[in-house]
Amino acid sequence: MKKTIVAIFAFVMGLMMWPAEEVKAYPGGLLNEKEITYQSGLNSYEQTMFVTDNDIETYVNIGSTNRVYYDFAEPVVLDGYYFYIVRAGGGATGATLRYYNEEGDQLFIDTVNKPPAQESGEETFRKHTPVNGVKRVEVKRFQSTTLYLAEFDVFEYIDTEPPGIPENLWVESVPNGAYLHWEPVKDDDLRGYYIYQDGVKVNTTPINDNEYVVIGLTEGMRYTFYVTAVDYSGNESDPSNEVSYIQLDLVPPSAPKGIEVIAENNQAILSWDAVGDADLEGYNIYVDGNRINTTPIQSTTYTIKNLVNDQFYTFYVTAVDYSGNESDPSESIRVKVLDTIPPAQPQNVTAVAGNESATIMWSANTETDLDGYYLYMDGIKINVRPIDAVFYQVTGLDNGRTYVFTLTAVDTSGNESIPSLPVEVEPDIKADIEPPATPSDVQALATENSITVSWAANTESDLLGYFVYLDGRRVNYSPISETEYVIPNLIAGESYIVQVTAIDQGGNESEKSEPIEITPIDTTPPAAPIALTARAGDTQVHLSWMPNTEKDLAGYNVYIDGTKKNSQLIKSNKYDARGLINGETYTFYVTAVDYSGNESEPSNEVQSKPFNQTPNVIVQPTPQYLNVTWEPIEEAIGYELYYNNKKIKDFGPDTFEYKITVDDGYNPNSVFHNVKVIAVFRDGSTSSPPPDAGNRPNGWGFVAKDIFTNALWIVANVAGFILLGLVFAHANKIIDLIKQVINKARGRVRHGRG
Repeated sequence: MKKTIVAIFAFVMGLMMWPAEEVKAYPGGLLNEKEITYQSGLNSYEQTMFVTDNDIETYVNIGSTNRVYYDFAEPVVLDGYYFYIVRAGGGATGATLRYYNEEGDQLFIDTVNKPPAQESGEETFRKHTPVNGVKRVEVKRFQSTTLYLAEFDVFEYIDTEPPGIPENLWVESVPNGAYLHWEPVKDDDLRGYYIYQDGVKVNTTPINDNEYVVIGLTEGMRYTFYVTAVDYSGNESDPSNEVSYIQLDLVPPSAPKGIEVIAENNQAILSWDAVGDADLEGYNIYVDGNRINTTPIQSTTYTIKNLVNDQFYTFYVTAVDYSGNESDPSESIRVKVLDTIPPAQPQNVTAVAGNESATIMWSANTETDLDGYYLYMDGIKINVRPIDAVFYQVTGLDNGRTYVFTLTAVDTSGNESIPSLPVEVEPDIKADIEPPATPSDVQALATENSITVSWAANTESDLLGYFVYLDGRRVNYSPISETEYVIPNLIAGESYIVQVTAIDQGGNESEKSEPIEITPIDTTPPAAPIALTARAGDTQVHLSWMPNTEKDLAGYNVYIDGTKKNSQLIKSNKYDARGLINGETYTFYVTAVDYSGNESEPSNEVQSKPFNQTPNVIVQPTPQYLNVTWEPIEEAIGYELYYNNKKIKDFGPDTFEYKITVDDGYNPNSVFHNVKVIAVFRDGSTSSPPPDAGNRPNGWGFVAKDIFTNALWIVANVAGFILLGLVFAHANKIIDLIKQVINKARGRVRHGRG
């Protein structure tokens, strides 16, 4: 058995010490008869010489600060090298060979043994795995005072297999050119790509990227493009798919200048200087950032109608060519559209004489922008602010004197109408000064967002009508003859006080009726939420939906399998349903609730099954830090790292490793460490809730001694298997030994009995 173990050990050691392939015959390589650069590191002195000249009697001395190197014109693929070292001083054992790429990065290093100083030279020829993209080869001495190098050469890997074909070539238009894109080729020895335009190679040196911009193309011309891949051995692939491309005009016209705006009643007149581009098609007009014309305008003036008076607007103009290119905007001009048209002349103006007073009445104007009326007495305006009713009582007059009144209408822009026809009135001490009776049997009925007020009709012969008051403020400007009035646009749930008065033709107004307090009731629920979506996480489901737009919206309720989940209304249009069981399917819907407690119909139902999305974390402790790595989670836009319930850092989607140091709170002597990584998704949800600060969570984390316990467990089990194997291997001998012990014991027993 000992011989067997020794043989296996020798076989394994032999595999580990198997030497690199060596060939004694030198066939000649890429550096044969080439001038190689010799450089002295002390004074940066350089000269060229023939190192590989097939003459071992000539050699170069490479000291501790010297080297020889050769730069290839183009990167090559090498798979072997050749050395003839005459001798070396200092008793050292080698020369160092290095390969570098175009960027100066080291690609390959090897050491070649030299013979002792007292022996003759030695030839070495070794093959190795092909190395791509070699631009420079370099030799330095290795731990010797001086290296005497007679011959040095490298060998090119002969590769006849072309790389893969570039796929999915497509073209994007750019000004005066074409932007080419394609799928990258995955070959290890890929050097780059060649671009072909109409069958002619565009680039003499392969490009590394899988995109390229061809410039200098002519508008209106058709071009064809394809791409090939080339490796470091110069093998070129078959062409990619061929694409046809017509060069478009992507240069926009000049921006219009000299824009002017004249704003007048409900319209604005724009003008600007003409743009001189030869391919100009016309202009686009923008009002508050919105284009108002469907086709380009040919002239340099334009009238915009149906604007709202007393409102500000911002205007600018762009130019458009026949290729659809649009210029930058002109200067933006913000103006206010002014109303210059006055209201119509007031009609049916009458006057009723009173005791030292006069009441003027008229028919209401119908303009939508009417602000009120000005009353003139003997040509002098007597009210500062416009009258918002259709009657007005003038007091402090002299009885027996004749007064002349005229009336004008004024709009919100300050435009005043021509005066009404004049009316004359003479105040009289005998005039009616008795007001009508206070309206009786006043009632109020609350509907949704409104109140309907009704009352019994007064019986006075000179009754003009009634006024309705809401919270002490008159709501109808002119007296109404009906005995019912609807007050609209109220807020449901808010209390109001309503009252009514009567007024006669002499302008005498009654006392207000008894106040009635009433509250409109909202009975209309919000609309059902729409576009409910669900995304499963670890023991949770993230819900989102389109927000409702009702002004009285109070919030939302979330239902899981028909049962309301939230105890209070949810203010946001997102919700994380947590505490769910992974692997079980749940049904969700959402309702909207207003401030009156009205609840909408359910939204669309969605189903979702939560599952574990928490990244798998691997922790490797050291005395200086904890090395934490985790597996990527699909669709995650980042990660959060927690250590002992404290958030350490946020990471992007491409980071999967971090070292927790003492600065982060790491204590290698602590009895417990807990580490958690949470994936973060685009909608703001996470793979699992963050840990609660101050708690020691179960199921994630480790105690430092657990590592040693597990290691001892592994060793014990391995030792058990080895012992079991030895028992089976020597079973016969063990059985014989047991038999011998039993027989001896029996013999002693028989001897004692005899």
